[in-house]
Amino acid sequence: MDKELLLLMRRAGCYQLSVGFETNHQVSLDASGKGIMVAQSEFAAKAIKDAGIELVGLFMLGMPGDTVSSIKSLSEFAITLRVDYAQFNQFDFSPGAPIYEDYLKDRSRFVPARISRKYASLSSREFYFRPRKIFQIIKKINSPGDIVFFTELVINSMLHRFSYDEY
Repeated sequence: MDKELLLLMRRAGCYQLSVGFETNHQVSLDASGKGIMVAQSEFAAKAIKDAGIELVGLFMLGMPGDTVSSIKSLSEFAITLRVDYAQFNQFDFSPGAPIYEDYLKDRSRFVPARISRKYASLSSREFYFRPRKIFQIIKKINSPGDIVFFTELVINSMLHRFSYDEY
């Protein structure tokens, strides 16, 4: 993440970036072939925030290599990264993806989908229902439209419904 480029982006009007941090569990990043290190995610988050750009963190639960313990720690990772908004989603084992064949061969190696869904919802609640986060969101309200936007954001994060089948 180039700090100078981020500053230029900010001056040009970029006010928000969404970044797929995925996880804070290096084993999961490696098993999924992401090609990044957790330290790179931490550096990128800091650089984006230092440039004055809002940060949306995108996180995946139930990735190859995940454990119940690792997915429980994702909301704390989002808080540590200082993301402004966080989205927690269940990893999808799509037919045709290389990992899908591994999943079909031995499902016991993966966190059950129902557990991933449960912690995706819990992570959103842990992230958004903190006094500091609630106050930050209230400070950003400038119009009735903002009230609707932030209300929908929080409700959708809390009540995120997954359409995935129970594998």
